[in-house]
Amino acid sequence: MWRVAAFGFVLTMSSAFGQTHFVSLFNAQIREDFGLSHSGISGLYSLATLLSAAFLPWLGRLIDQADLRVYTACVIGGLALASCALAFSAAWWQLCAAFFMLRLCGQGLSSHTGLATTTRLAHTRRGRALSLAGLGFSTGEALAAPTVALLLAWLTWREVWLAAAAAQIVVVMAAAQMILSKLPHHPPALASENAARTGDGDDISWTRGQVLRDIRFWRAAPALFSPPLVITALLFHQSSLAEFEGVDFRVWSSGFAAYALASVGASLTGGGLVDKFGATKLAKWCLLPLILASLIPLLMDGATLPFVYYALMGMTVGLGVPSVNALWAEVYGLAHLGAVRAMKQALGVLFSAVGPVVYGLLLDAGLSWDTILLLTFAWMSAAFLLFFLTPMQKRPPLTKKPLVSM
Repeated sequence: MWRVAAFGFVLTMSSAFGQTHFVSLFNAQIREDFGLSHSGISGLYSLATLLSAAFLPWLGRLIDQADLRVYTACVIGGLALASCALAFSAAWWQLCAAFFMLRLCGQGLSSHTGLATTTRLAHTRRGRALSLAGLGFSTGEALAAPTVALLLAWLTWREVWLAAAAAQIVVVMAAAQMILSKLPHHPPALASENAARTGDGDDISWTRGQVLRDIRFWRAAPALFSPPLVITALLFHQSSLAEFEGVDFRVWSSGFAAYALASVGASLTGGGLVDKFGATKLAKWCLLPLILASLIPLLMDGATLPFVYYALMGMTVGLGVPSVNALWAEVYGLAHLGAVRAMKQALGVLFSAVGPVVYGLLLDAGLSWDTILLLTFAWMSAAFLLFFLTPMQKRPPLTKKPLVSM
């Protein structure tokens, strides 16, 4: 389990190079160099994110068919190439292309490779392995800002991105390939090993097309994809919410520390709960803390509000790492896990891109935060109830006829 979790940790941590929290650290320098407004750079970044979501299902499914060493090398190499592309970009379209590659290989494929591999190879303690692998996200978030601040004191922003590319090749590539040398990496051998150990043969594994025709997936979808939509939107508009609540933004943003701590704690706790009770049971409760978070600004005020608010939000994120990722394996099997999870990843990226726009339109329409939060509470409560009442036990696909995996 430890090697599998270590591989997942390395890949999820390296995904930081394509995550918004890292790219945004260079916002001012990029706008100055390219003469872009706030809306201009945001538009290019959003376009690149949406394009990456469109490509992710097709590239993500290849992890089911390729040698894992080769696939991992391509993902890490692609992220290093994206870092170089950003460093050498000179025109707006080159900047947009670099953003696209960063979002696809970083936020998308790096995290997908780490979590899909951990889910597939961790047979007996999958929940714990996923919770440990998911710590890579928190580690990347914690190291990004101070590391970039230190480097920018010595280097230009373009040189920092070249250093990031070098780190991908020298550190991440070497660590990932060293760990993989001790793990199963060839798809046919992996499939037979999984079948022997867990009974998850192709006869009880679902293709992506079969999953999309399963009514259970669509009943669970509103609950599973509410967190990326709602959390991204609330974080994007946090200054507006802080102003509405009458809390100084410096105090409000300091509450994000509670988000990080709660996320790590919930992830580690959730991993053990998944191994004990199963992902199908725990995943149904993940949305509950976020539902409570949407009510907290209506029930509390003062300096403690942002800490409770962000802690509840972080609990949903933390519980989701081991439970939602393990859910796909428990319900739909392992043979086509890469394709199924890549579809989920792409939909998550899409909803995270839509969230800030939806909430921005509601604010522009004159709705108060009281009304928006009540609407959020009502939506997520309905989604929670629908998912809770949906039976998610593993069963054979809807048809035995051979289907072409989408």
